Amino acid sequence: MPLGDQPRSARGVATAVSVLMAVAITVVFTSIVGVWALGLGEPVDSRTVGPSAEPDLPDASFSFTYHPDDGDGLRVRSTGGDALPAEQLALVVRDTEDADGRYAFTDSLGAERGPFETQQQVRLDASAVGADGELALDAATVRVVWTSPDGSRSATLAIWVGPDA
Repeated sequence: MPLGDQPRSARGVATAVSVLMAVAITVVFTSIVGVWALGLGEPVDSRTVGPSAEPDLPDASFSFTYHPDDGDGLRVRSTGGDALPAEQLALVVRDTEDADGRYAFTDSLGAERGPFETQQQVRLDASAVGADGELALDAATVRVVWTSPDGSRSATLAIWVGPDA
């Protein structure tokens, strides 16, 4: 059958299907680009609303010195950045036999209230955590944690991992 002899209805169906396919592809492509551009695929807590919904996190760095043999424990020293109020800092200890917990710089670790400035240090040892004997931190993970004044936000500023962790 020559091309011109096809029934009119067959040619009309092919044209309608191709138009519907073009529209469907356009809708899918536009949806994908829209979701990506608006950030709708991100977890809710990673998005911010407005230009200043979250205040900046503090910028501070810390160094760790561990002396397991002499009972000196773990020394945590501020090495730079913002001078943060010591009341807002704590060490969070995990994976020890008897010292897992949160230890405030000012209460448990002996820092004075006020700004915790560069070169100031605290010491995590058996007396600081109320442990008997020596404090074994070989398999521990210790984090320096900042908490906002109202307690609504916190951030890990530094992490130390023991030699056997």
